[in-house]
Amino acid sequence: MKQRLCFVIFSYDSREDFQHDFLTTVHKCLAAGHSVDIYTLEWRGDKPAAAIVHSVKKQGVPLFRQYAHLARCVHEARIKQEYDCIIGFNAIPGLDIYYAKEPCVAELVEGIRRAMPRYQQRLQFEKSILSMASHCQVVSPSLTVLRAIKTNYRTQACRLHWLSHETCEQTKTNIQIHALQRDQSLGEGFGDFLLDYLNQPPLLKPFGTNAAMAEYGCEPEVFNRIMQLEGKVVRHKEGRKTLRFEYEGEGFYAKLHSGVGFNEWLKNWLSLRAPIVSARTEWHAIAKLKSLKLATLDAVAFAERGALSFKRQSFLLTRELMKAESLETYCLTWKEHPPSRKERNDLIRHLANYVKIIHDERWFHRDLYLCHFLKALDEEDKYYLIDLHRMQYKRFSGRWRIKDLSALYYSAFEYGVNMRDVLYFIHCYTGGKAYRLHKSLWRRVAYKAHKLQQRALRKGVG
Repeated sequence: MKQRLCFVIFSYDSREDFQHDFLTTVHKCLAAGHSVDIYTLEWRGDKPAAAIVHSVKKQGVPLFRQYAHLARCVHEARIKQEYDCIIGFNAIPGLDIYYAKEPCVAELVEGIRRAMPRYQQRLQFEKSILSMASHCQVVSPSLTVLRAIKTNYRTQACRLHWLSHETCEQTKTNIQIHALQRDQSLGEGFGDFLLDYLNQPPLLKPFGTNAAMAEYGCEPEVFNRIMQLEGKVVRHKEGRKTLRFEYEGEGFYAKLHSGVGFNEWLKNWLSLRAPIVSARTEWHAIAKLKSLKLATLDAVAFAERGALSFKRQSFLLTRELMKAESLETYCLTWKEHPPSRKERNDLIRHLANYVKIIHDERWFHRDLYLCHFLKALDEEDKYYLIDLHRMQYKRFSGRWRIKDLSALYYSAFEYGVNMRDVLYFIHCYTGGKAYRLHKSLWRRVAYKAHKLQQRALRKGVG
């Protein structure tokens, strides 16, 4: 399928090797039948005959102001021209693919230099495309650059691609590798990677082009229209509303954050808890789970606006999970009609492995009840984790590990869970290690789970 491509480069000079890679890639895409638009501040040399070169008029004396102006022009062009893919040879927000030949700025700039406006802007540009919440694929001929990106931005390994004439074991580098033939130049190798990427079905590209909304925000009229969506309200509390709506026959959920308010914001900080003020938290969590190859919600778009955190507005749109049911519903009859041991063990093993993977990455759901796991009805042994608005990375994990495990244990009480089930969960979660090695942890989990049960009984819930 022929696509509209947008290439971005700060300046082009035919005398530099780096620009040769750029021009080689453009010619490959043109030869494949794609239409190409190029946005740059300066062009020195012959222009590709079949490509349209947009020389953006420079604004502002400092270079970093000119780069910011170019980024705004590209963002506006994406909305108007509806490009299928944006490829950048310099780091600017909104890219789908980034050719990272320049050194990582976060690795080079240290100390007080980070406070300088030009470096602040370049760090912000890098973060917008290299952070875990971004969908941008990163391709580089330098393994050193890719390692620096992964170290400083924790970019998912599945988004990093190394173009090299040599071979390298993935287990040693912890990044994906796109191997080249020895008679190819790096520019031709990047062109091959790009054409392979464009041939993928759109649904296989992480988050799709709508992910650009996450970094730039969307047009004010679009933002207002989404914040005023109407549909079946599923939840409405603490400045956050979740509703279901339909668009072109497909179901979606919108999570609209209108601001927690100053009182709620202050109460959380006085309680030494960071308040959840935006849908960005859930956007990051979805990106993390997808990077770990775990089933979860399919995010469509996210945007936010507002400088003051307690007044910040944001939204997150996700597709409805059609053929799935909550584990609360699935296990409803287990107490009266216990399933076979194989069925119980299969469910316990998959839940334990799912929780173990996210906990090993030091990510915690912080509201991990059975109702937040959905079982796929059309696929065997597939489970979705939902309601991720509180899920976060925590450096010190002990307290949050106990909180998640105790909540999961407590929510299983009413479904006939027995000690054999508990021990099998522990066996799967710990990777087969003996119970006595983590006896203190599991005792605290059981104690907290029973405290949750007592509190629920006092309130008349259970």
